[in-house]
Amino acid sequence: MKTICFDDVMIDEEIVSESYRIEETEIIECAEKWDPQPFHTDPDAAADSIFKGLTACSTHIFAVQSKLGHTLPKRFEVLAALGIEELTFHNAVRPGDELVLKVRILEKIESKSKQDRGIIRNLCTLLNQNGEIVIQSIVRTMVARRPDL
Repeated sequence: MKTICFDDVMIDEEIVSESYRIEETEIIECAEKWDPQPFHTDPDAAADSIFKGLTACSTHIFAVQSKLGHTLPKRFEVLAALGIEELTFHNAVRPGDELVLKVRILEKIESKSKQDRGIIRNLCTLLNQNGEIVIQSIVRTMVARRPDL
């Protein structure tokens, strides 16, 4: 894995993570702790829900996206997460789904007050094995500049 600084980031560059397979047991365990809705914790109840089957909770899906960010072949020299401008859910995540994260650089903003950093806006798209968007977000991250500049 290569670590890249603010200065090395290119607008419209796309970086793709490794994949991650979602298992039924982890869907249930995560939901029991953080979002105990029956369609996340009980396969029988989930079959009668609007989802017609067990689905991962939003907290779980976002955690997987975060984890996949650590598997990108290029990782930013992150100083701090600054926020999520948008977070939209498009499709349910189900047991056996294979997820991958695509990150596209939207914008670079140089810091006017601190020369050692900048802000990057990324479009983060989590896709399932069918290429369907699961969640999509625009994330702002503070990234270190190269020290030799």
